Amino acid sequence: LTQKIYKSLDSSVQTLNFLEPLRSNKEQYIFYRTDHHWTPLGAFYAYTEFCNAKGIRANNILQYKKKTFKGFKGTFYRDTNNNKTLRADNIQTFYPLSGKKISMYYKTVQGQKIHAPLIDNVSRYGESLKYCAFISGDNPLTVIKNKAIKDGSSCVVVKESFGNVFVPYLADHYQNVYVIDYRYWSGKLSSFVRKKKVQDVILLNNISMTRNSYLVSKLAGIAG
Repeated sequence: LTQKIYKSLDSSVQTLNFLEPLRSNKEQYIFYRTDHHWTPLGAFYAYTEFCNAKGIRANNILQYKKKTFKGFKGTFYRDTNNNKTLRADNIQTFYPLSGKKISMYYKTVQGQKIHAPLIDNVSRYGESLKYCAFISGDNPLTVIKNKAIKDGSSCVVVKESFGNVFVPYLADHYQNVYVIDYRYWSGKLSSFVRKKKVQDVILLNNISMTRNSYLVSKLAGIAG
């Protein structure tokens, strides 16, 4: 299916194969046990693939400050009617090297602007909410700025929740990172790109969304 989608795209669109780096590291903790999302480690392998394609140097995984939050139980856990015998996951976060130079805010569906950390402390969050450690979860528009970078570089990531854990890696490489969750955002992507003078448009979605006609129509709705 992925190859079929890729072949239908214009030749100007660069596609990336994340399957191979994930498959070659399948013995590692790259997907959660109780949830459908990939872990930060899984997203890191995708990030290095992205950097290789873009021709930039990826950060070394040993450079990151890391913190672990225990007790995460995600969507698969709920699908088992909260089977108490299932072992909870850990959320391990990788903090961007730029540290305090990075700021973030997001806009809610109601239009409220909220400042929040790029990676939040979720130690007191409920067990099903700990994935919100990354970019404060799913919001229509998130804006990340890196004051350490002055070259005007920018990208927009069009995503659903699979993109949340990937986005923080980009913060070390762009002055401005815009994140659009197409499920909740209203607007036209082409107009946004022109207005913000965005250089890179990154479409990052989990393949299962193609089974959902509503999501496909929502993604198609922001094109143009």
